Amino acid sequence: MLNEDDVMVQGLHRVANMLNRITKIKSDDDYYFDAITEGIVLHDELPPLGERGAENFWGLRPVFRYRASLILGDPDFEWAEYWQLAKNLFPFWIGFSKHRQKANPLLAGYLKEKMRKHEAEMKERA
Repeated sequence: MLNEDDVMVQGLHRVANMLNRITKIKSDDDYYFDAITEGIVLHDELPPLGERGAENFWGLRPVFRYRASLILGDPDFEWAEYWQLAKNLFPFWIGFSKHRQKANPLLAGYLKEKMRKHEAEMKERA
């Protein structure tokens, strides 16, 4: 069970209203790899940085991580409670569009390649 003192939980509460207003898909082809979560973020899912404040969006990290596991076809249940909380807080957010939360061979290939490169870079730095 998630704790209300959890920084990620607090972050999800802070951004809920803002994200619930992002309901229009602009492009499914404009995305980037987030190395911290090893997930994909689509550019149309977040408001411009100046409007959102980076510190408010740390709560989305477990949401992006869980979605990446769905895209890969291997749900990582460690993050499922954050996913469900986020779906309850901002159910209309385009990040929860059906096609963005299911196994996707194209995005899975992209993720695997980026994860492999990221792991290799981290080993080089160690």
